[in-house]
Amino acid sequence: MQIDKNKVEQLKRKPFKVNGAEVDYQRNLIRIDDVDNAVQPMVMELMVLLSSHKGKTLLKSDIVAHLWPDTIVGPDSLANTMA
Repeated sequence: MQIDKNKVEQLKRKPFKVNGAEVDYQRNLIRIDDVDNAVQPMVMELMVLLSSHKGKTLLKSDIVAHLWPDTIVGPDSLANTMA
């Protein structure tokens, strides 16, 4: 499945909910039980990408290409981002 960049951009515009958590891309925050949790920008990019394709399977190669466009990355880059 190809990444729908329009869906990704829509979620970046305003906070949205995922499984009871509120995700605020603009502030790099995930609010869980009224507690704001700061996350790294790359983690937020991944969160928005996966949330915009909820219920769909994305290829690792497509995820890596979206997160690191025009960049050669090592095989552990995605795993390190998710850790």
